[in-house]
Amino acid sequence: MPSERITITLTERLAKRVRQEARKTKRPVSQVIAGAIKAQEDAEIRERMIQGYKECSEENVRLAEEFFPIVGETLPDD
Repeated sequence: MPSERITITLTERLAKRVRQEARKTKRPVSQVIAGAIKAQEDAEIRERMIQGYKECSEENVRLAEEFFPIVGETLPDD
């Protein structure tokens, strides 16, 4: 994946924390920052997925109740 060099400004506290994490994990500072951003993106996607499932839950229950009576007709007895 192509990369791009950028300049960022962090508070002293955050810069220190990022450098500590980089040393601890033996990764470059840029990877630590990228990993944090990726984790945030993943959390946002997960939250949107959860919300979507919740929004569809009533319809899913309705469909399950509608088709439950015919399950016995379509599944094998064993």
